[in-house]
Amino acid sequence: MKRAYITHATEKYLQVAHNLATSIRAFSDIPIIVYCIDVQKKDTYMFQNIENVYTEILNLGLDKPDNFPLTQTGNFYIDRWDFRSFNVLSAKILAMKNALESGWDEVCYLDSDCIATPIVDELFDWSINITNYPIGTKGIHDYMIIFEEGSYMGNPFEGCYPAMDFTQTLEWPLMQFMGMSPTDRGIYRTTGIMLMNQNCLDFINIWWDLCKLLPNITNVKKIAPFQEETVYNVLYWKWGNVGFPLCYVNLDNGLDTVKDFYTREIDGSYLVNYEEGDFTKHFYKIPDDKRDVKVLHGEKTTSEMNKIVYYLNQINYDGYFERN
Repeated sequence: MKRAYITHATEKYLQVAHNLATSIRAFSDIPIIVYCIDVQKKDTYMFQNIENVYTEILNLGLDKPDNFPLTQTGNFYIDRWDFRSFNVLSAKILAMKNALESGWDEVCYLDSDCIATPIVDELFDWSINITNYPIGTKGIHDYMIIFEEGSYMGNPFEGCYPAMDFTQTLEWPLMQFMGMSPTDRGIYRTTGIMLMNQNCLDFINIWWDLCKLLPNITNVKKIAPFQEETVYNVLYWKWGNVGFPLCYVNLDNGLDTVKDFYTREIDGSYLVNYEEGDFTKHFYKIPDDKRDVKVLHGEKTTSEMNKIVYYLNQINYDGYFERN
């Protein structure tokens, strides 16, 4: 069985992808492929110091970005409303397509700002759930809601609580476009962590074609407000409703969040930390079963990544999960 981890990165994110590869290699021997978007070959040499890491260059001819805004912790983030961001985020689909067409049997895609944990390879245990489309992790929220210009968009409870109106969700315009009904909606999943095999190529080709088509025929901010993730969810709801549990926590405060996750006693309730209207702040949610967490997400600074990997290396994982 030929397995690989893959990620994709523009020039701005190469160091972030290098951090991801470093963390995976600390805990796994599975090969890693970094798909570099519009990057010169000389800029990929940083990966040569990591064993069993390969780079592939995908030339999409995208415009160069402006400097990304920074959060208070030093992480930078993408303006998801930017048209170029739509194309960059959609390039992950092209990376998936390339990996499968290159002959890898099973592929795990990770966003470049993920950090592996010592049990990262357990992600592949969920590959048994794959049918004919890539499967993703359950999202932190059941419904994505945007707060903009003083109002909320996407709330299915708006004006009808406790009933739900799925035609008020952010995905409904695209569902209509694809001839679906409100009852076709399934579980919302994020596309930052995905598993796929050779049976998924048809789905991936359709997903890629849709992401290329939509910006040319409609307002993508309205029909795909969370870019390729919106398109994935609607498309996979047409094909089925299978995935895997929430398998990550967002690092809203770097190592401090990691330490909180591994030391906090769970009382059966979820923990969510969210500041309304602040889209630079990551959601922090702990699943009921901590063993489901295979990766950490959202850390882009190398110094903090190194501290986190060092901390993870000090944890006796088997003993930890016996206690918690």
